[in-house]
Amino acid sequence: TCSAEGGPVCDEAHVIRDVGEGVPLGADPFGALVYHEPRLGVDLLVVVELGDGGVDVFALDDDGVPTPLGRIALDTPGYLAPVYVPATGRLLLPNKFFNQITSFELDLESLGQEEGVIGVRDRRDLALPVGISSGDYFRRMVRVDNRLFVADRNSDRVVVLDALSETVVDSLPALPGVTGLAVAPGDMLVVTAFDNRRLAVVDIASGRLLRVTGLTRRPYDVTAVAPMGSGLRRALITSFTDHRIGIVDLDPASERFGEVI
Repeated sequence: TCSAEGGPVCDEAHVIRDVGEGVPLGADPFGALVYHEPRLGVDLLVVVELGDGGVDVFALDDDGVPTPLGRIALDTPGYLAPVYVPATGRLLLPNKFFNQITSFELDLESLGQEEGVIGVRDRRDLALPVGISSGDYFRRMVRVDNRLFVADRNSDRVVVLDALSETVVDSLPALPGVTGLAVAPGDMLVVTAFDNRRLAVVDIASGRLLRVTGLTRRPYDVTAVAPMGSGLRRALITSFTDHRIGIVDLDPASERFGEVI
């Protein structure tokens, strides 16, 4: 574990704690999630491997040190960063290659029955109503209360699902090549589009497009931040092709709202 000041290099001067040997993962680990599992009373780290459809689950102690609990074999490649829905206790994983979202509940009764293996209960493969059955299309998913927003690069839309019923309830027009989504303070959804170098800010409640900004670089993903006590609202955009991070003003009262600053 390294301190933030370490930058891209984790040298000895910036190591907070050495947790020992690394834990081997499956092929191409691509997404991770930390959430509190109330049935166990601990925080879990879930790591999804895009290459082989594996999901590794770890228990985190009070210092954040992971202990392997087991592995879920979904047998389908292409899964991305998962989302946890507290109201249902289910994990949902969008798929990069197939037009679906896989949903399931961890089968905690399976822990310890077979070494290194965790089962799932009530698995569902939810077909999205847009796009085609297969193709290399990035899908990013975020949760707002009991709604899920899915960036579908194939359809150039953001699909909205009810997280309780796991059904599609709406879709929002986005931008050609939409790849990234982030929830920002003020009930805003920030959308990045790789194919046409655009950023859009959408009002979540109404679905209204607040701002579209042209970018000089191709954005891939985005996160929104509001540093404590600063009063600032910012979006950080990753660029897939030139290793840079863009900073966008997300203050609706600012003259540069929605612009790279």
